[in-house]
Amino acid sequence: MDEGIFIGVGGNSVGMIAVEAVIRKAEDALRSHPQIRGVVRSSLYITEPWGEEDQPPFLNAVFRLQTSLEPPDLLVYLKQLEGELGRVETYRWGPRVIDLDILLYGQRQWEDDLLTIPHKYLSERPFAFVPLLELEPDARLPQGQLLREMVRPIEDGEIKRVAEGLSG
Repeated sequence: MDEGIFIGVGGNSVGMIAVEAVIRKAEDALRSHPQIRGVVRSSLYITEPWGEEDQPPFLNAVFRLQTSLEPPDLLVYLKQLEGELGRVETYRWGPRVIDLDILLYGQRQWEDDLLTIPHKYLSERPFAFVPLLELEPDARLPQGQLLREMVRPIEDGEIKRVAEGLSG
């Protein structure tokens, strides 16, 4: 399948330098998976926490990739990878060393108890849509709308690029 698939990645619970290392390990793991190819990472961004605000800032990015894995199988792999990289479940929107979320899976839609594609908060979260639009300025939602036309305005200081992305 040659669809562009976008995975949001972020973390905050071990400090910015350590989170950057965990994000790079996640990128290496995605690149080495036999059913995943063409991995490209956006720039890294620092953002304030979303949801539960009483915690350190997050370091975020987005991966673009292709895979033959179906959405539920990709989700299982991403959750397994989070565990391998040290994620411990705490509470909703709480601190974490790594979080991997499927944001878009080409033009496919998916909804079940475990997974919603496109991600239901994609157009509300600058830490997801800014790096995604960096990689794919003309990204479209499955209903055909341009993502950049659907996103909410960004407030001053809400998101800050701290490192350039890497080419695939």
